[in-house]
Amino acid sequence: MGGTSSGLEDEVTMVEILEDDSASNLPIIHGVASQMGPPPPRPPRSVQVHGPSAGTGSTAGSSTPASEPSHACAAGETLDNNPNAGVKRSKVWDHYDIYENGERAKCKYCKKANYKIGKKNLDGKKHGTSNLQHHLDKCQKYKNEMNEARADGQQTLDFQPCKLGEEPQLVGVSFSQDACRRALIRFIVTDEMAFRIVEGEGFIAFCKYLEPRFKLPSRMTIYRDVCKLFLTEKANLKSYFKANKIRVCLTTDTWTSSQNYNYMVVTAHFIDHHWKLHKRIICFCLIDSHEGTNIGEALAKCLLDWGLEKVFTVTLDNASANKVVVDYLRKRVQSWGSALLGAKHLHVRCAAHVLALVVKDGMKKYHTSLLRIREVVKYVTKSPARYKRFTEAAES
Repeated sequence: MGGTSSGLEDEVTMVEILEDDSASNLPIIHGVASQMGPPPPRPPRSVQVHGPSAGTGSTAGSSTPASEPSHACAAGETLDNNPNAGVKRSKVWDHYDIYENGERAKCKYCKKANYKIGKKNLDGKKHGTSNLQHHLDKCQKYKNEMNEARADGQQTLDFQPCKLGEEPQLVGVSFSQDACRRALIRFIVTDEMAFRIVEGEGFIAFCKYLEPRFKLPSRMTIYRDVCKLFLTEKANLKSYFKANKIRVCLTTDTWTSSQNYNYMVVTAHFIDHHWKLHKRIICFCLIDSHEGTNIGEALAKCLLDWGLEKVFTVTLDNASANKVVVDYLRKRVQSWGSALLGAKHLHVRCAAHVLALVVKDGMKKYHTSLLRIREVVKYVTKSPARYKRFTEAAES
């Protein structure tokens, strides 16, 4: 037995020497092996020696047992204690928030897509990342983020429109879907365009030529954005009035529509710290009637809503009901303690309305002549042949 044991040890030593020699005699490719230094140590391998018969020369071989872990795990580890097991390697996870103990994922951009992860299906397979990737392919907010990220980053210099109380500044401008959308909303509001302009064929082609990456919203989206813009601008203007304590001049007028609805509009005029004149419509509402008390109450309610107590003047026309409005508003301004000279000069009569009354009164002397001129114009324009003969007579 002693001889057999020493023989086995010699054979195992010979196997290790042969393995070391085979590792050291690797071919040198373009001299790279000499620069790489000595090969890294390999993990120990388990050597299984087949049991020899007594007194006979047995051969020793090395083989990997069935219980040896795969190459994905380090030496001495199994799939259960592998630190890399369960690591999410897909790039799709960068765009999702994981919650509920790692069982669900939600899109970071739209916050709507909600998917199961980790749990097994009825067929025993786990939920993969295919459905997550499919959602990113359709998510518009994700595409907008990627378009901005893929932009070349080269900016252009431009003077941005100045806000209230600010000077225009030269800033760098790059493409942004949200910024283009806000600019479109301001264009529609400023130029009083119809919401359906965004669905016009010519306007769509024009926008595609200017910026192909800009996705035009629908007219219903424009409507919702206009409402949001109104609330945002109202909050900003309220904050500006509250911070600067500005004294304003008001102009207001009322009228009745063809549907017998009574409307009132109020415009505030003020000067900022840069001595620039501004005007803002702060009220456009329905009123019960054209009586002075109703108009005065609506006007006072509008001023309280905006926090405007420092009123300099109120411009109205010469209607008799407006005298009641001024008397009512004068008492309210005096109670607020912000009246100048006791609000004696609060009422300013509209110059355009006064001029219209003067012209109307002067034309009464020529009423008969004006009627004859109107009848001639109606006679000439009623027939194309008459209008043609009239044009020829005027040219001759």
